[in-house]
Amino acid sequence: MNGVVKEYVTPTRLYDYETVCGAVGGTYPEYYRLPDEYTGTLKDQGTTQACVACVIAEIAEAIHKQTMQEDTEMSEGYAYGALRDAESDHCGMVTGKAIDYWRKLGTVPKSYFDVLQEMPEMRDMVEKVPELAEIASRYKIGGYASIGYADKTKRDLAIKKAITEQGHGVVAVSNSAFGSPHCIQLVGWDDSRNKYLFKNSWGESYGDNGFSAIDKDSINAAYAVLPQEVTLPFEDVPADHWAYKYIKNMYFNGVMNGTGETTFEPDKPLTRAEAAAILYRILKATDERFEVLNKVLNEK
Repeated sequence: MNGVVKEYVTPTRLYDYETVCGAVGGTYPEYYRLPDEYTGTLKDQGTTQACVACVIAEIAEAIHKQTMQEDTEMSEGYAYGALRDAESDHCGMVTGKAIDYWRKLGTVPKSYFDVLQEMPEMRDMVEKVPELAEIASRYKIGGYASIGYADKTKRDLAIKKAITEQGHGVVAVSNSAFGSPHCIQLVGWDDSRNKYLFKNSWGESYGDNGFSAIDKDSINAAYAVLPQEVTLPFEDVPADHWAYKYIKNMYFNGVMNGTGETTFEPDKPLTRAEAAAILYRILKATDERFEVLNKVLNEK
């Protein structure tokens, strides 16, 4: 087991990618790879199931490099111990949940926590240093968006958009390319071979100093990490509005739109037509998730 719970569909969907990042499309070069300095330090998970934690630590380093213009190695051990559900100890990390914990809790530089062991020992060690929670809060992310389109072309364009516009890697899961579910960092693509370029967490002996390529169709889930908090564009829904978080979730999940670019009119009565439109979007999103699930379950 490489350390990931098998993903048929995205287990946690915080934001709709297009609502947050804009419509996907455009043209991209046939080949692109992020500069190594924006892919983080090469990790080696060893015999642990810490592949998700390794990818989180790598991207946390890249984000810190982008925002602070300094190199700071982040702790995969702390991420493994702090961002994993106790209920998943027997089967690995749930990638979406781990990223969401990263958003809520953060992580720490490796200089504070330089150890990596298997569960449950790793969690016990993190719990013995609660004072690191304040430090971890400085290294949170603002959000993340699932790139879970059933349409392969659209998903490919979204992954390319995320890598080039965010300037750091995409968290990805392959259920079968590595023998068992495994998390990797997508750092580019090579369209001439229909592959994504990725960074693994198996040390420098793997591939080309830790880097390799994977068939695009072998990616079962992908997440764009958003460094800055995503806020509503509506001037009539301030952050202290009682329904702010509900409106935010509905809007960024693509279920409800505003009445204008900067207005939502939260107290406006809902018409039957508007209710029908909202229900349609919910059902459409559900259908898309089941379509992805059906495709994966019927893979040969």
